[in-house]
Amino acid sequence: MLKKIVMLSFFFVSVMLFISNVSFARGGFGRHNCDCYEKDFSAPKTAEFKKFREETLSLRQLMAEKRFELEKESLSDNPDKAKIEKLTQEIKNLREKVHDIRTKYGISAKRFSPRCY
Repeated sequence: MLKKIVMLSFFFVSVMLFISNVSFARGGFGRHNCDCYEKDFSAPKTAEFKKFREETLSLRQLMAEKRFELEKESLSDNPDKAKIEKLTQEIKNLREKVHDIRTKYGISAKRFSPRCY
């Protein structure tokens, strides 16, 4: 009986250690423990950030429309590869325009890093 209790407690401790190890493997002790979350993004928006958002609003709306159009085309029964390539290029061009405006206002692109989850 004592052997069973020892084995079960060892098993549960092992499982708990495994679960805690997996939870800390994604960059520390929580979602915001990533170097891509800077102070200025959690603080109230600066004037430059508001100007950036206003100036890029139409570009971001157009980019969202193009993404939905691309998704609709790729999910169709007979996707048109030429249209998909055209939409992909248009989205890439819009993203570059938004990036240029972000650079103009001096806003860090670090927040949009693939490390952020």
